[in-house]
Amino acid sequence: MELRHLRYFIAVAEERNFHRAADRLHMAQPPLSLQIRQLEEELGVSLLDRRERPLRLTGAGELVLAQARHVLREAEAVLEIAQRAAHGRAGRLRVALCSSAPYSPAPEMLRQLRREAPELELQIMERRSELQVAMLQEGQLDVGVVRLPLAVPAPGLRFQTIRREGLVAALPARHRLRAKKMLVLRELAGEDFICFPEGAAPALYGQIQAACRNSGFSPRITQHATQMQTIVALVATGLGVALLPEAMRGLRQRGVEYRSLRAPLPQSEIAFAWCEGRETPVLSRLLGMQ
Repeated sequence: MELRHLRYFIAVAEERNFHRAADRLHMAQPPLSLQIRQLEEELGVSLLDRRERPLRLTGAGELVLAQARHVLREAEAVLEIAQRAAHGRAGRLRVALCSSAPYSPAPEMLRQLRREAPELELQIMERRSELQVAMLQEGQLDVGVVRLPLAVPAPGLRFQTIRREGLVAALPARHRLRAKKMLVLRELAGEDFICFPEGAAPALYGQIQAACRNSGFSPRITQHATQMQTIVALVATGLGVALLPEAMRGLRQRGVEYRSLRAPLPQSEIAFAWCEGRETPVLSRLLGMQ
């Protein structure tokens, strides 16, 4: 049995006339009659009482008509969802964000994706950039938002930069340098620093260390925190200063002021990461939003 047999039967059942049903289906009457006969033979029952004019459905025909309509509705639904998935409007997207990703363009791009594809299932989690590499390679993620450069090898991954940025200084609100709109990094040489543990964000940790060395000093790190939000909160208490990605200006915290730093400083990037060869229509839609 094929879907076309059900369409033919529905047309005949609704028109109660082979000629009108054939016109509706844009086909000749004899082939239509033959198809209905073949359907009846396959089912082993008569669906139509051909002695009546107009045609009358048998008891089995009435039941088959209801089921045929249901089957066609389900088939149309399958076709529709397949087409939406093929155009990146349905399906599932598993996304991981590094800790600074919420302050990058990534959240707005995901919101736009949600607006364009409201039936899309978005699964969003927070993971360190280096952990995302393994999850992508193992098929646990569809796309990650990572900070580059990475501190681990990433064979098989592709990257698309969505933001390139330098570092800013986060100062307590009553800091001695608060009146300055822009700082030279070496002005912070004698300060207590709040920073990530090296293992929590190795690439960013290395960027901060390199920036300070290039400015002639090694930062005196007195406090560690694994989350950028926690670092900013500790700066607000006056325990020290911090060097953070420029995107963190978007995190407003009472008692903290951000100051730009004069170039040259190392640059880092926020980027989408995914496994080459695993691009889906949904992922392609997201990557095309820049």
